[in-house]
Amino acid sequence: MYEGIVDSKARVLVVDDESMQRGMISEALARSGFEVDSTGDIERAKRLIKARPYEVLVCDIRLGNYSGLDLARFVKALDNTQEVIIITGYASIETAQEAIRAETFDYLTKPLDLGELTSVVERAAMRSKAARQSQKTLQNLIDSGKIVPLLLKPKPLAEDEAKITHMDCAEKSTSRLSIINNKLQSIQTLWDLKSQGAITDEEYEQLKKEILEEST
Repeated sequence: MYEGIVDSKARVLVVDDESMQRGMISEALARSGFEVDSTGDIERAKRLIKARPYEVLVCDIRLGNYSGLDLARFVKALDNTQEVIIITGYASIETAQEAIRAETFDYLTKPLDLGELTSVVERAAMRSKAARQSQKTLQNLIDSGKIVPLLLKPKPLAEDEAKITHMDCAEKSTSRLSIINNKLQSIQTLWDLKSQGAITDEEYEQLKKEILEEST
């Protein structure tokens, strides 16, 4: 499903305040063909992310007085197509649940298997690029007006409801686009699970149907 999507180097940001581990991860990812930046400072990480979004953030859960999960939430709020992989030496059910709530792509424990990490980063980068491509396609359709009759066509308004500002309309369209993008990402996750044998073809089709039938 991802074939043809990764046609350029994926950009990865490694955030870890342990310089030895940060260097080890960065070197392994660079050898695998990723374009890698790294830092041990959370504020510098935020500046880098704002300057040019990455496909993947690899982040330790403990960053001095900060939490890597806070950075994950910052990333997802800024651009939900960026994927976050959390690494930790203090695994627990609670932190795993927090990682899920922060919409992270995966949660890996130390000591790290660099081969496994690289494989996870590859999958995360492909999903990020797929999400961005879907987002771009949807926006092009919206800009061209082709998708309006299908997804964004407004309901008839009563006279007293007709006084809606242009800003109100833009906000509603953006919200609908966000919902559609979330559906596409959910379907992509289902496809990944089916490909890995975690769910059957029948379960995939049923869950996909339920996602598509949810109100937009």
